[in-house]
Amino acid sequence: MSLWMWAPYRDAVMHVLPEAKIVIDKFHVVKMANEAVERTRKSFKAELSPKIRRTLMHDRYALLKRESELTDKEALLLPGWANNFPTLALAYQLKENFFKIYEAKTRNDALALFANWEISVTHEVRDAFSDLIRDWRNWQPYILNYFDYPVNQPITNAYTESLNNLIRVMNRLGRGYSFEALRTKILFSEGALKKELQRPKLIAHIDCKFHSEIRHLSAKSGVTVKFAYRPISEFNCPQ
Repeated sequence: MSLWMWAPYRDAVMHVLPEAKIVIDKFHVVKMANEAVERTRKSFKAELSPKIRRTLMHDRYALLKRESELTDKEALLLPGWANNFPTLALAYQLKENFFKIYEAKTRNDALALFANWEISVTHEVRDAFSDLIRDWRNWQPYILNYFDYPVNQPITNAYTESLNNLIRVMNRLGRGYSFEALRTKILFSEGALKKELQRPKLIAHIDCKFHSEIRHLSAKSGVTVKFAYRPISEFNCPQ
């Protein structure tokens, strides 16, 4: 059972499904690393000029991306910000290293990677990452359950989160659908109630006397006769 880090969810699952294995959703854990980078960026924006502050706010999307996903332009921006703001560069690298914990093959490997990662969180950015560190400690057994499953079959809420985002967008575009209207639009948009259309089959209705005559001619000529794409032998008439 994949959950967000919220005690009432956990308690409800443990009460109703006591045998279920709880896995904290990866997305909600790594998101906290990005939030720590954002807190670091905002911590010194008061010291910046309005122009630099606006530029950094615009470029923040590069800071929230994985290094492997940066465009060429974004990859050129980061060294400049790193040279001017070493603390921000440190937070970015810590974020990247935290993401790598989820590349571990086993829960013991993940636990060791986290221990090494926590040591590298220096006092300059400790406050920014404090929520992440606290929640990892509080939810560690459930977070580590993620690593008990194959990498190609992870237990996550990714699909559900994606659908929720689509629903929010759909509701916003509709400017306040009623629940019934929104539900109907979602079901039909996602294809839950769609039925595959098929070309209707035309079935010839013939009386058995006519059927007998056609069968006789068919046997005599050696030609198979069909009505509505069905051989005459399929019609329920006495031989």
